[in-house]
Amino acid sequence: MPTGPASPPTASHRRGRALLTSLACLLLGAGCWFISAGIALDEAGTPVPQHVSAVLVLDALTGIAAAVSIGPLRRAGAWNLVLIPLSVPSSWALPAFIVAAVRIGRLRDLRTDTAAVALTLAAWLIYSLVMVQFDGSFADTLGVEAPILVVITVSLLLWGRVRSTRAALIDSLRAQADASHREQAAEVQRVLAEERVALARDMHDGLSHHLSLISMHAGALAYRDDLPPDRVREVGQTLRDSAASAHADLRQLLLSLREQPDDADPTPGLDAAPLADAASLDALIARERDRGADVCIVWERITLTELEQAPRPLTVALERILAESLVNARKHAPGAPVTVTLARDTGRRKDTAAEVVLRVTNPLTARSGGHTALSAPLPSHSGDRGVLRDQRTASAAVAASVPLAASGPATAPTGTHLGLTGVEERARLLGGSARWAHTADDFTLEVRLPWHR
Repeated sequence: MPTGPASPPTASHRRGRALLTSLACLLLGAGCWFISAGIALDEAGTPVPQHVSAVLVLDALTGIAAAVSIGPLRRAGAWNLVLIPLSVPSSWALPAFIVAAVRIGRLRDLRTDTAAVALTLAAWLIYSLVMVQFDGSFADTLGVEAPILVVITVSLLLWGRVRSTRAALIDSLRAQADASHREQAAEVQRVLAEERVALARDMHDGLSHHLSLISMHAGALAYRDDLPPDRVREVGQTLRDSAASAHADLRQLLLSLREQPDDADPTPGLDAAPLADAASLDALIARERDRGADVCIVWERITLTELEQAPRPLTVALERILAESLVNARKHAPGAPVTVTLARDTGRRKDTAAEVVLRVTNPLTARSGGHTALSAPLPSHSGDRGVLRDQRTASAAVAASVPLAASGPATAPTGTHLGLTGVEERARLLGGSARWAHTADDFTLEVRLPWHR
């Protein structure tokens, strides 16, 4: 996890740092002054000339002033140029001169650096011309000391520039790391949001239909006290099968959420249910037929063996969409014949990818046991967020699922009206499409999914 930039120092912290800088320059400058004074007094002999004593006193005063000023000028930027001409003639101010030159170099401004070199050279020349008036031998070393002083000044400026460039690079890398961390966190949140949507969709596709079926039959039983024992057992078996299917779907959903390495041993007592495959389509239709549904499947230009070679996401989506379609047919037209068509469309052009077409058709009106169950009309729709259903019509469908006269009001099936929206979302995520429409006689859902994804 990237480390963010340090928090800005407080006022007391800045004052403490300035005080320490001034104190360090003052003590180090004092050491430099004592060394310089010792050399000057040794060369002057006895008695000590007055100009030597005056120079030493001015050196100390200038150095003390520069050392005291260097601390508060830490954030003054170009104002550190003021210390350059004061520090050049003074040995006591040598530490303050070094600090000031490095600070100026940290600005990374060529004009400021040039001004610092010019001020250094000008101050040294003025000091040398004054000293020549008292000591003629001072002019002999002028041509050597001036270039050396310029080289030292330029070196200090470059040192400051390198330190500033390095600090800027570190700040840039830290900012990039922080931005990368934020992008990664945003990506994680996006993936989590997508997983939550997928989880909600799978919960609806895998559980709500079974629960809706249980609710319909249980609601009918609650108002039917004249059912024969055989019919009660049949409805009870349907409830049991629906509950078992809901449990299996929930187990499969929870297993898919588990994150377990491939080489890890499975959790004892928890069997890993496989995802849906091509055989699951036949098993799904067989279960519907066992419940008494009239389901006919038609294969066009594709076989079950060929479908087994399809990518797993394709077969999983087909199984889920077919389950949604059969449940909707059971809700709105119980007992009516349902035609399921699975076809492979290779496209008319060579550059068109092959598609698997799932088409489910069921009548809007069905008769069962002498009773007519009217399904709620579905408008032609290919992208709205939901489909409205008539609760009273759904109640009639529940009552019609039991072939005896109802003695009380039937319970309306529970639903979120997001089934077709889930179908459309599943198709869209796989690069396909879904559309549905109804005529005066039947309702048709057609889903197209690409063979390769």
